[in-house]
Amino acid sequence: MKSLAIALIISAAAATAGSAKTLTYDFAGNGRTAFGFSFASEGVTIDVTGLSYHAGSYRQERLTQWDHGFGMSSYWGDSHLIDGYGKQEFVVLSFSEKVDRIDSLTFDYVDLHDSFCLYGLDADNNAVRLKSTQISDRKSGKVTYLFEEDYAGSYFGVGALGEKDAFKLRGLTATIEDAPSPVPLPAALPLLAAGLGGLGAVSRRKRRST
Repeated sequence: MKSLAIALIISAAAATAGSAKTLTYDFAGNGRTAFGFSFASEGVTIDVTGLSYHAGSYRQERLTQWDHGFGMSSYWGDSHLIDGYGKQEFVVLSFSEKVDRIDSLTFDYVDLHDSFCLYGLDADNNAVRLKSTQISDRKSGKVTYLFEEDYAGSYFGVGALGEKDAFKLRGLTATIEDAPSPVPLPAALPLLAAGLGGLGAVSRRKRRST
């Protein structure tokens, strides 16, 4: 009888655990150019816009949705990539609700010397650089970068700062952890649960670049 009660407690606890939404966005397209694009996954919308920086000023730019992902030409003669030559170019990502982490960014047209910067907002809504790193030291072409850190927020920027940095942004994945839903327990189970004490486990997944 006691083992049955314990099994019921464990089942009830599992039922209260929140489930995660995995958001997947594919930015490949057919050459359309616009100041903004919108995509949806699991009911969460992401708005994507372009931005450039040069000589102390920012300017909104058009993005082109190529078959290998987003690119940008911020001045006459500029390449069709997001690059840091001439002007520093950024893709701004605005989610309709807060995500608990950015899991990955997928790039294309990548060379082994290409790096990217990830930006977010601090508690005062100031832009802060979260990460600056080489995309890959092993692969070129299409590369998916997996984050080890958990960067949460609703607004992010992905930019090319160095003159030799150039790529297309092909897609991303992110996760939203749903809040747990309370499940009522049978009348006798809370007393047994109190006797057993608290049980918990915390796991942390490590993610790496591929």
